[in-house]
This record gives sequence, structure tokens and C-alpha cells, in this order.
Amino acid sequence: MKKALKENYRCDENKIVIIPHGVEKAGIKEKNERENSGRDINIVSLGFIRKGKGLEPLIKAFLKLHVDYPNSNLILVGGKHPHDSDSYFETLQKTVKNKGDQFNIFLTNFVTEKELDNIIRKASIIVLLSRETNFLEASGALARISDFNKPVICSKIPKFLGEFGRKPNCCIMIDHDPEEIYNAIKRLLENSELRSRISLNLKRLCKERYWNRVAEKHMKLYRSLTYNI
Repeated sequence: MKKALKENYRCDENKIVIIPHGVEKAGIKEKNERENSGRDINIVSLGFIRKGKGLEPLIKAFLKLHVDYPNSNLILVGGKHPHDSDSYFETLQKTVKNKGDQFNIFLTNFVTEKELDNIIRKASIIVLLSRETNFLEASGALARISDFNKPVICSKIPKFLGEFGRKPNCCIMIDHDPEEIYNAIKRLLENSELRSRISLNLKRLCKERYWNRVAEKHMKLYRSLTYNI
């Protein structure tokens, strides 16, 4: 976003202030909630289910992964975007219905905040994919999961490159080739030290991004502008 303001709109760099997207704190775990016991491998994707997300390569990668890890599950969390037609979402529903029972693929549609917390806690790996390179935005899905100490795989697109371009140890960045997605997931599954390092680095990066801290950053900026009038 800063680069676009400088290069496309010729904004003065000294007038650009970056305040990051707020991060949701990992909710307090309730007594009846369990972390993944280790017997199941849960690969989780979350966010709106839309064509630009690129879920088909993830499904292809998972079908190959499931051969190696029969106890693996692919959980697609999210529903149709309000600006999209029903056609893509319905097509994906059919794909999941045809392959889901045999290969442990699940499409949850929208879930409550409590249910989402539970899904994230039980996740082994979180995959955030998108092909949408023209949008200058922050990732709400990334902010939602950052505090849960989970390893993340994400696309090489502006909103993730802006977050991780100079911090490569906070995630594994991939293109949308199914083989590359498969290799990234398998690499994490086979390397516990790498999983732990990526999870912890992401959690540390977002420590100063809890919503209360982001609010403080906004107030500090507003006060500085008021004082300068």
C-alpha cells in the first residue's frame, strides 16, 4: 500500500504512516475444547470461498498428500462472498461432495467465532491462498489466526509479500502449483523444528498488533495531527 501511494499517487513518503491490521487474540480455551491429539493432520484454509482464491490447486495437492497421510483432513472454512454469484461456490460444494467422503475434505460454510477458534486450535497447518494480485489490502484471515501459534503457508501476492517480504521465517510462501503446495505441506509435516520456528516467529511478529495496541497507534497519530494544527 505504501509503495502504491509513493509510486502511483506520488505521495510524500514523510506523510505516509503505516498502522497494521489488528490481530485477534487467541481466545481462552474452554474446558471441553481439545487441541489436535496428534492422530489427525488437519490442513485448514479459511476466508471467503471465491474463484480468485485458488482452492483447486490446494485440493489437488491434498489428494496427493492423502495418499501419504491417510489420517489427513482438508477443512475449507468460509462461505460465498456477498459480491459473487452462487455458481462458483456451488461448483466447489459439488467437488467436495464427490471427493470429500473418500479423501476427508470438508467445506464448513460460515461458522461462529467460537467454532472458528476450535478449528484453528486443532489445525496442523493453515494455508492462505489467493490469486488476486490487483487488490491492495491486508489479510483479515491472517490477522485472525496469527496469535494461535500455527505454521502458515501463503501465496506470493502483494498483501502477503507486504507482510512477509523481509520476514521469510514467518511463513512458507508459494505459487499456485499443486506440486509446490504439496511439497510445502509435506516439508512442514516432516520437520517439527521448522513448524515451531514459523509458528513462533509469526506470533512474535503480531504481538504488537492486538486490537487494543492498534487503537493506541491510531489515537497517537490523531493526537499528533491535532497538535500540529
